[in-house]
Amino acid sequence: MLGLREAIAQPVRDAAERKASDIHMMVSRYEAFIRFRIDGFLEPYRNIPADEAHAICVAAFNMAEASDANYRPLEYQGARMSRLKVDLPSGVISIRLQFNPM
Repeated sequence: MLGLREAIAQPVRDAAERKASDIHMMVSRYEAFIRFRIDGFLEPYRNIPADEAHAICVAAFNMAEASDANYRPLEYQGARMSRLKVDLPSGVISIRLQFNPM
């Protein structure tokens, strides 16, 4: 597994290069499916193990500007990452994080 910062940064860089508006990560029991929204369509990016996806969510939420930095996978949560705390790729000003339990 890549370092957590790199595991977050690589999809963000790839999404920025592809001019994606969103990155969606749906975590199932054993696997997570990462997709980019490009021109209104969700396009597959990559699949990763579910435990790796949960670790990425925890790290992303902890790096974000949030009043409560505790990631709770079974609750709706929102936060924002900006250049104040994170080195974002060129052209990316901020990232809105939204966690929706399913």
